[in-house]
Amino acid sequence: MKKRALISLSKAFANSIETYHQKSSLINSAHLYKECAVAYTEESFSEIRIAASQAADELLGITGVKASFVIYETNGVINISARSMGACNVQIVMESLGGGGHLTMAATQLNCSMNEARKRLADAIDEYWENNSQE
Repeated sequence: MKKRALISLSKAFANSIETYHQKSSLINSAHLYKECAVAYTEESFSEIRIAASQAADELLGITGVKASFVIYETNGVINISARSMGACNVQIVMESLGGGGHLTMAATQLNCSMNEARKRLADAIDEYWENNSQE
């Protein structure tokens, strides 16, 4: 019985090959900015929210990364999915952009261009580290 439940659970969390490719593409787009991995895409596809949140989770596995942010667009709105392992409070970063969440998982939506969103995120990260330096 346990084996059947495990197989059902595995199938429930399985991704399509397209979602897997998009997640990989997001991860490949990442760059490091002040101990944060930042990735973005201007492409849109049906499972973008799933791919973005999974990419944000996986980017935390990079050595030296304290937080990850994935920026993507859906229906004309820019979304940012943020994750951390606790060394950076992504809730505070996302709240500064009008969003919210928790210490390790947060998000926001912005009505602006992708370039503007990237700049606003960089400014929010700068502000966070200026106010929360561990010196």
